[in-house]
Amino acid sequence: MSHKVEFKRGFRVLVAAFLGISIGITSLYFYTVGLFIKPLQAEFDWSRSAISSAILAGALVLAATSPLVGALADRFGVRLVAGLSLLGLSGGFFLLSGTSSSFVGFLLLTILLHVLGAGTTPVVFTRMINQWFDRARGLALGIALAGTGITGALAPRLIAGFLEEHGWRTSYQLLALVILLLTPLVIILIKRHVPAGKQNADKAGSTGVVDSLGLTFDEVIKSKTFWMMAFLFFCVSIALGGIVIHLVPLLTDAGVPVTRAATIAGALGASVILGRVLTGILLDRYFAPRIVMTLFSITAGGCIALAVGGADLAVFAAVSLGFSMGAEVDFIGYMVARYFGLKVYGEVYGLLYAIFILGMSFSPMLVGFIYDTQRSYDCALWLAAGLLITASVAATRLPAFPSFQQEQEVLFNVENRGVA
Repeated sequence: MSHKVEFKRGFRVLVAAFLGISIGITSLYFYTVGLFIKPLQAEFDWSRSAISSAILAGALVLAATSPLVGALADRFGVRLVAGLSLLGLSGGFFLLSGTSSSFVGFLLLTILLHVLGAGTTPVVFTRMINQWFDRARGLALGIALAGTGITGALAPRLIAGFLEEHGWRTSYQLLALVILLLTPLVIILIKRHVPAGKQNADKAGSTGVVDSLGLTFDEVIKSKTFWMMAFLFFCVSIALGGIVIHLVPLLTDAGVPVTRAATIAGALGASVILGRVLTGILLDRYFAPRIVMTLFSITAGGCIALAVGGADLAVFAAVSLGFSMGAEVDFIGYMVARYFGLKVYGEVYGLLYAIFILGMSFSPMLVGFIYDTQRSYDCALWLAAGLLITASVAATRLPAFPSFQQEQEVLFNVENRGVA
């Protein structure tokens, strides 16, 4: 089946995934949470470190629940899990708008929001993309996951002005309303486009013969490939998370004016979007581990350039970081489907995603600790470069995709023949 036919057949599903990811917790919450720190501090006199600890607690909850959410999507289908979780995320934002002066209450509400919104992550929506796309899978994943970049570019600007005029409580309610209004559209798009020809589908919406191909969870966990991928992506998450968060202070310490540093950080955001789409195109044409090796090697060069060349090479470093930040989740989704199949895709993706989130969550504290002890970010940059090079070497050790991929491609085309 050609790329064109796949996109024609799966267009609405792609839109559903794009919208779902755009308003999900890893997009709408993550890219706006920083806007609420100072208003909460001003009203309740909480420290920024305390507020940040609540955000970290939420991230850890998301990491812990990702494998379970993936397993639920495998068992009950994307539509049910994503629909309920989007409604839960909307409710979570509404509950946050009623935060009182109790920090413990705020902490618990933040944790609850992450529990309720755990089914709105790429763990769930990429499963749907992998079900509908094969030859164009990489590009489709890139487009769907670009929703995070679009939200990251637009949401802070739109919410910042509204928050300044109407306050943080109303702003939380606005976020809840946006999700509530778009959720029915996401659900309808998924519901109307269950893949045709899957007579073995169960009532929950799981798919038939193509989904039955692949390894069991026990087989995946026992495979060397899985643990190599886990090691690879953990290295990448530790390398990227802290440097990206600390990029602006890193640049200003190097003598870059604040406005210039903000512009460079904006270039990073734009390259995240471009990185997702470009990586998707490359994944459909070349062996994925080779792309992983090449991209993370270039990003390692960007970190070294920033450590050695400072402000003069900051733009190159920011763009290379953005490309990697835009590609890592694409790599996980694509490689899980290719190496292990779709039988337990959500559960396996959820476990790898949890490992990735853990690294991203603790990396900023690690970089901050290095700066506090060294009074410089140079060691952090060299460490990041070393971890990225290690990940690149690990990628060269990954094997060819297993033989069941040819069988899956044949069955994929047979099941969807004539669907346009």
